[in-house]
Amino acid sequence: MQLSGVTVTRATLHHRGQVVKLGLTIGATLAMVRRGGVIPHIERVLVAGTEPIVFPTACPACGAAVVEDGDFLMCSQPATCVAARVGRILHFLDAADVQGIGEVIVEEAVTTGLIKSPADLYRIKASDLAALEKCGEKNAEKIVQEIAKARTLPLDVVLRGLGIANLGKTAARTLAERFTTLDKVRALSSGELSQLKGFGDVIAQSIVDGLKENTSLLDELAGLVAISAGSNAASAGGALAGASFVFTGALTLDRKQAEARVKKLGASVPSGVTKALTHLVV
Repeated sequence: MQLSGVTVTRATLHHRGQVVKLGLTIGATLAMVRRGGVIPHIERVLVAGTEPIVFPTACPACGAAVVEDGDFLMCSQPATCVAARVGRILHFLDAADVQGIGEVIVEEAVTTGLIKSPADLYRIKASDLAALEKCGEKNAEKIVQEIAKARTLPLDVVLRGLGIANLGKTAARTLAERFTTLDKVRALSSGELSQLKGFGDVIAQSIVDGLKENTSLLDELAGLVAISAGSNAASAGGALAGASFVFTGALTLDRKQAEARVKKLGASVPSGVTKALTHLVV
């Protein structure tokens, strides 16, 4: 469909809660806008459909029971679910900006037992990857080289890469700037975290619980990765100090490179469009 001069083919519904809140049904006619002039967003139902949306009771990947976690439906056995483990690895790779290793290779590596957690990424050899059916020697060499580039990571990247609920880019950056070391972040209580702007009791407890659940992984990563105190925060006093940028659409350079450039000049890069945003680059 055409929306504000752009062809829109889909709009994401992020979780079950949105489906329930909107009262969506199969075959419904919907009202949609591009929020901020960019993101397709379903606003409301204009005409109801004929069939209700039935939510799964079992994980479609492994068959384990589904559990409700707020607005989300989760596999109850993520430690043994291949899809959940693959998703966790891919999330870490994305946070660490490791290129060249996609879902197909990660899935085979997890299925064969080559990779069990993000820490195993730093242990694999090119010969291990080359033995996979869907990789090949040249690709394996490139992947290992890419992983080697991520042996030094900013603290906020490591925190975000854990995939802890409520510990996204903004929260991870706040913690990295405020506490500077992984040990200090791990030692925080929910009470201390809840005092920070934008956190609150529920988010603070979620992060503390998530860090505890990732104790073994964090211990492993601390021995495999050099975690720098610096974060991806803006440089003070630059030509763009006080400005904020969000990049969307196709660019002539990688989006993370564009973000790094404006940060170096003092600008901030929030995770989304807000009233306080000064520049939206489309």
